[in-house]
Amino acid sequence: MVINHLRLVDPPPCIIKRIEECITTSEKVVYEILNRNYSDIIEEYGDIPKDIKIVTLLLTEDFLRRNKHNHAIKSVLERYKN
Repeated sequence: MVINHLRLVDPPPCIIKRIEECITTSEKVVYEILNRNYSDIIEEYGDIPKDIKIVTLLLTEDFLRRNKHNHAIKSVLERYKN
């Protein structure tokens, strides 16, 4: 979902790893704000509600963009590097 949202084109493994790290951080922040955990939410709703997914996605994007490297640009240009 994050890769599609950021319109990344064949991101290299290093960028995928960074995205995964940011997703994990985003999920921790969201669950901390909600004062709940994944199991509680699944038990109550049967799935993660769309709003929670969207907030997690936006937070992940924010964490990625805070980095001094723009991963979307880096992903597109990666194939042209020497």
